[in-house]
Amino acid sequence: NLATGTYTGDGEESQAITGVGFTVKYVRIWQRITDVDNSAINETTDVIIDDNASKTSWEDSSSYTGTKVNKIIALGSDGFTVNDGGDDSRPNANTVLYNYLALG
Repeated sequence: NLATGTYTGDGEESQAITGVGFTVKYVRIWQRITDVDNSAINETTDVIIDDNASKTSWEDSSSYTGTKVNKIIALGSDGFTVNDGGDDSRPNANTVLYNYLALG
């Protein structure tokens, strides 16, 4: 299964993104911005980095590259849950638009 979609961050520490239509095993999130120097990608890493798919994401930007914990905090039967890390940041910053690719 494959689904793509868009959601708007709410700035809260936990936001469920639902309506995907299947159990999500992998998700990749792109922040929708036009400033290339400030772009970010977050994705689950059960195959890429470790076996902790619900707790780890990988972020790539001009200022930081590496693993970040607790950004994609859960994969579920109809979507996934994102976290702003308590500081209104990716992948759930308030009013920021995000695109996602979910595989199941």
